[in-house]
Amino acid sequence: MSRIPSGAHRMLAGIHACLGNQREAKEALAVFLKDSPGDSISKQRKQWEKNYTAPGALDRWIGHMRFAGLPE
Repeated sequence: MSRIPSGAHRMLAGIHACLGNQREAKEALAVFLKDSPGDSISKQRKQWEKNYTAPGALDRWIGHMRFAGLPE
């Protein structure tokens, strides 16, 4: 693979956020946003609302994205 998929950086941002590593979360999110400018909390909520079915799972993900710095 010559390039890491953009979505992998989004996931990495979420993992770092979950671990409390804000600097690393922000750095990974910045890489993701280069390929996905204009992404936001509201877009993430719409994109993932049918996938995250466990109670509280989507809200945790959204919280991690906020921690990483994703705009509303």
